[in-house]
Amino acid sequence: MRADPAWHAARALPRSHKAERATAFSALRKAYGFTEAALHEAVKGLFTRSLSMHFPCALTRNEKVRTNEHFVTSGIIEIDPI
Repeated sequence: MRADPAWHAARALPRSHKAERATAFSALRKAYGFTEAALHEAVKGLFTRSLSMHFPCALTRNEKVRTNEHFVTSGIIEIDPI
């Protein structure tokens, strides 16, 4: 993101133009997917996987199914067909 010319243009704006700078940096964050919603989604996924690995009994059945599906579809584990 910092290599983007728009980043340098936003940094070149004077700090006295607070609204313009904020708008420019906000547009950059959205363009690169650095939004609060994306952060929450990433943390939620990390938390669920970490929790399921260390405390398997702490998850509900649906969370276990979703977590297992993630590991299978990402190729982390393989399940042999019966």
